[in-house]
Amino acid sequence: MSKKDQFQKNLRLSAKLADYIANHPSLFKKHGEGSYVVFSKTDNSLNEMNENLLKDIKKEKKSKKVIKATFTGHKNNPWKFEFAY
Repeated sequence: MSKKDQFQKNLRLSAKLADYIANHPSLFKKHGEGSYVVFSKTDNSLNEMNENLLKDIKKEKKSKKVIKATFTGHKNNPWKFEFAY
């Protein structure tokens, strides 16, 4: 997968995540400010590239906390959140 494809897929997933958080503001209160890296329930290629992105972010040590947000697609709970670090 190219970086361009990764960017486009991340953009689509990030838009879904932003919409979800906007409709569930308590999630923002729970997780607070930080960076979110999105993952897919089905796209292993994207997930692998985003795992590398997490490693790169961690090396910088400049970022706030980082949250791994995985789109599950479940109707009642479409996102799973984990603290990456």
